[in-house]
Amino acid sequence: MSVKIRMATNEQDVETAIELGRALHAESQFRDMPYNPDKLRKLGAKVLSGTHGYLLILAERDGVATGFILAKLDRHFFSDALAVSVLVLFVHAHARGGLSALKMLDGLGKWAKSNSVASVYINSTSGIDCSKFDAFARKIGFSFVGSNFVKRFI
Repeated sequence: MSVKIRMATNEQDVETAIELGRALHAESQFRDMPYNPDKLRKLGAKVLSGTHGYLLILAERDGVATGFILAKLDRHFFSDALAVSVLVLFVHAHARGGLSALKMLDGLGKWAKSNSVASVYINSTSGIDCSKFDAFARKIGFSFVGSNFVKRFI
């Protein structure tokens, strides 16, 4: 029962992330907003094109998808230094506490180092297990540099 990670390479991988995203959406603070798979498919096409700076990493255990990372590579707005911002880090509830998140972030870190990335940024805006996420991020070497706040209007 080992966890394997890999970069998304095809439309089926995108569909897998969309289905995992449906579970994320249902569990998150965003559940009252409409979920739009067609919008995500368009984003998936950008990911697969390799020309927009997006990365999609999938985690699988025994051939079953357990989680994904969607990240964006870009330059800091104030510098030419490269940074990766993790837009989504999700592990399905049935796989939490295992190695999926750790292996995906480790793989992302290795990719970042090999591509001369200065920093990787992660945060949590889903509202899911915020204190556990905080403890996990600190445990694996991320430094606390700020907070997320939301003010809802709809």
